[in-house]
Amino acid sequence: MFFMRNSSWSQAFLDTWWNQTSFIIRQVGSTKSGDNDALKHLVGSLPPEQFRDHVRIARMQCLFNSYPWIPSLKSTFRLITAPKTTWR
Repeated sequence: MFFMRNSSWSQAFLDTWWNQTSFIIRQVGSTKSGDNDALKHLVGSLPPEQFRDHVRIARMQCLFNSYPWIPSLKSTFRLITAPKTTWR
């Protein structure tokens, strides 16, 4: 899940992401589309000033997704090792 502001930078970013055809997977039976790989590449290759000015990444997956915080070994470990991140 991601959020974007309606701006010219965001529209250009989406156009660039959409037009990254080299990441499209055209194998019969493949369930991967390549869009996540294209997004990761695009975000990873942004100039540092654009990344700083336009990109924010949440540290916890459940922050915006519909995953509730359920006590488990993994979530308890995260709570102990990074409590500020867990409850941010």
